[in-house]
Amino acid sequence: MGTAGKYQFLAEFLQGQDIAGLSNKKVPATKGRFGTDVFYSFTITAGHLLKLAFVNHHALNHPEGRPAYQRMVDKRRLRGIGEFIKGGGYFPTNILVNFTNSCTFEPLSKTDNTVDGIKFGYLTLPSKFKSAWIIDGQHRLFGFTNLDESYLDRPLFVVAFEKMDVAREADLFITINHKQKSVPKDLLVALQADLQMGSDDPDEALGALASFLIRKISADATSPLFGRLEMPGVPASEEQVLTIPELQKGIRRSGLIGRIVKKARLAGYLSGSTDDATIERARKTINGYFGILEEAVPAKWLAGRAAHVATNPSVRAHLTLMYEGLRYLHGRDKIDPYIATPVELVSALSAFITPIAAWLKKASDEEIAEKFARKYGEGGVKEYFFGLCDLVALQFPDFGSEEYRQYKSRSSDERIAQAKLDVSDMTSLISTAVIETLNNLYGTDETQSGEKKYWELGIADSNIKESAYKKQQQAKAEKRAPREAYLDIVDFEKIIRQKGNWETLKPIFSIPVRGTPLKAKEYHLDWVKEFNDIRNVAAHSSIYRQLTDDDYDFLAWLKAELYDRCALAGFEP
Repeated sequence: MGTAGKYQFLAEFLQGQDIAGLSNKKVPATKGRFGTDVFYSFTITAGHLLKLAFVNHHALNHPEGRPAYQRMVDKRRLRGIGEFIKGGGYFPTNILVNFTNSCTFEPLSKTDNTVDGIKFGYLTLPSKFKSAWIIDGQHRLFGFTNLDESYLDRPLFVVAFEKMDVAREADLFITINHKQKSVPKDLLVALQADLQMGSDDPDEALGALASFLIRKISADATSPLFGRLEMPGVPASEEQVLTIPELQKGIRRSGLIGRIVKKARLAGYLSGSTDDATIERARKTINGYFGILEEAVPAKWLAGRAAHVATNPSVRAHLTLMYEGLRYLHGRDKIDPYIATPVELVSALSAFITPIAAWLKKASDEEIAEKFARKYGEGGVKEYFFGLCDLVALQFPDFGSEEYRQYKSRSSDERIAQAKLDVSDMTSLISTAVIETLNNLYGTDETQSGEKKYWELGIADSNIKESAYKKQQQAKAEKRAPREAYLDIVDFEKIIRQKGNWETLKPIFSIPVRGTPLKAKEYHLDWVKEFNDIRNVAAHSSIYRQLTDDDYDFLAWLKAELYDRCALAGFEP
């Protein structure tokens, strides 16, 4: 049980019992009404309120059937709030609670005691477990539970209602947490430039610098990104598909204007001698880079989301590509990015844009969508970046970050492993469908020779049976499988074709290879040989003998065809 859970446990199991040391505690307070609801406003220490508090979590399934509306506490959020408090932070907003019993309020003398319906006086606080139900602010309150006891003396602002119906509690919770509109994230990020520029905190200072850089770029009429960013509080047009928070994140994570290492701010390739110099240097370089891309594919650049070229994931991926491109050239002594001018930097980076632009020019909308569409979140940005690296690698085979190379190696390994698994499953499915069909056609009774009918009559080719028998006998006795397990894929082709078998097996296995027209008199079993070739390569792959992209495409196509047909025939994959 966590520390926060301790207070919930005590509230639940000691409900209504007096809390030692808390009787007759009075605090200065004001009393008023919101409609029909009585409220009190006062301050109380975190430690005091925790002892009275209870949170009506949705997961509790209250035995009295009372509506439970609160979300479960987020441990990570509690830790973050705890760190905020330890750093000197405080909450100037009220925690909302509901006192479950009537309260004792002693007003001051009647002279000048009431102002606009508000009374001043002393409130006697409840002194029983589970007497203050938290409506809003559970994380702010329970954020104190993992801190040293000295922090429990910190005051909290509280607005307390008196004997409010639980349904009204829930409605108020919904109003606060759903109907009220929070400050848009893009406005918060934009304000960083004004509030945190030059901060002593390196992380805040770098974030503010990135935010200010975006502001300069978005206001620059010569920039390819001009007019493409959504503005806080202004309805976005179809062209405005970029957002300030995403671009700020992209600039920060790219490392172009610096990074934080062990709480120290290190310079990036686009950093200058001052923050102002950094902004100018970065603005010119970024504008120049995206200017080349815009000039290469102007229609796609302006098409927004539909073209997948000028979107949040794409711009962020290109910012990472800029960094990797400069790192690549710097490592080969082609350029020193730290001292090169913006014009020189853009000229050097153009080598990496060229293969990307060439591909975008000739690629169809469908091909672009297949490679770059549906890239969401941080994983989507990374996928987009890896897609760009694939194109750059066509011209620079050794290009790419260590993470990209690991991704390619991992993808290749996973692809091969999946292909081997698919080949094994498909081989097993073919065997099952053929042998069980023969069982149904001919039965499993023995013939005069002692062989089962399905084996004797269903497989007419004696060479196939002899070969299977020989392989079976060569296996260790303790590991020997039935004879049909030793049939090869090419054996199945002959068995399927056999007169008496074909008409029953045709609906499953007569599969025209892609691009081949269906003809009634043809067997359409050419796929068996191609599948067998792939099977052999998958089983014995080496650096000299590997599956190609066409092989993987063929496997995916055949798997879909074969699984659908087998399922229709009653053989579930």
